[in-house]
Amino acid sequence: MEIPEKYEDVTAAWLTAALREGGVISDATVTGFTVDPLGADRSRTSSLARIELTYAGPSDGLPRSLFAKFVSRIPGNRALVAEMDLFRNEIELYRNLGDEIPLDMPRLYYGASSNDTDLAVLLLEEIDAMAKPADVPIEQNGLTEGEGTLALTRVAQMHTEWWENTRLRELSWLQPIDSSRRNRLYDAYPDSWEKLKPVVEKTFTPAGLDICDRLEGLLPTVRRELGGMPETLCHGDYHGGNMLWDRLGTPTRVWALDWQIPTRGPAIMDVGWFLSLGLNVGDVGLLRSLFLPSYHRALESHGLESYPYEQLLSDYRFAVLDSLARAVSLFAILDFAREDATEIPRVLLGRATAAAEEMGCTELLR
Repeated sequence: MEIPEKYEDVTAAWLTAALREGGVISDATVTGFTVDPLGADRSRTSSLARIELTYAGPSDGLPRSLFAKFVSRIPGNRALVAEMDLFRNEIELYRNLGDEIPLDMPRLYYGASSNDTDLAVLLLEEIDAMAKPADVPIEQNGLTEGEGTLALTRVAQMHTEWWENTRLRELSWLQPIDSSRRNRLYDAYPDSWEKLKPVVEKTFTPAGLDICDRLEGLLPTVRRELGGMPETLCHGDYHGGNMLWDRLGTPTRVWALDWQIPTRGPAIMDVGWFLSLGLNVGDVGLLRSLFLPSYHRALESHGLESYPYEQLLSDYRFAVLDSLARAVSLFAILDFAREDATEIPRVLLGRATAAAEEMGCTELLR
């Protein structure tokens, strides 16, 4: 099957063939569809659309709509996605591990990526749930106590079930903690920070700026520390923007989306990325009073007894610095295609430096 580059290239015949190949439909035929494009503010690495379907023949139980991911229309982002095999990673995860991940996530209807070009597409189940509103200023869109606690409790179950599972090393598409792709982000940090510093320095605290200025020298230690921690299955990009909720604020159910960077590495990486980029600066005191204890209790409730809380606190400091380094390098090259594009690194990196201050990371940089 040909892979459409964008939603304008989709036809009813192609949708029929894709859904049949994915085992979603058999005798039914897609006879019509409507496309609702989603703005670039909903994704930095994909072009997204919601597609409503009509069928000829019996259609009871068949999807009336689906969620489609095409390659990004932003050239620089598209090249980065192709280099990191993000679409291929997500397809492999759904096909190989999707039924074994104890998290709510959409069903994959169809996925394909080209070996010869950068084209790729995913057709996914549409979840009737809520995303964080994209039209709210990013500084007002941080995690609530209910959202953060639920997401950490849920991902703790996945981390526990895959904790030190040797099967993970058999999955060649699963990115290890010491992959060349991750190392390139570390290596790019000095130039990336030099590029971003003029954008963020007016809003950073002196301590936050000092952390970023001195982080380069600590990155070999961060790599070594993370590399020595127990491995598990990690989402790799676990943050509030990659989640859907049954309701915002105080949810009871959460769905994890965008499995484009599944990783074999320490569980604290997911926790570090989630909290350091998602928690408003004014809420960083909740790290040790609520969120990290909640995550640790969830690990224990699922049977993990070999990971003391004090060790988690120590590991989290390195995870925050890892998140900060990778975020700086990514924000320096990603085109956000948003009017508030400058505010995104200011706010998110400001959150990460605030988390680093709160956790005493300055002591590691002395």
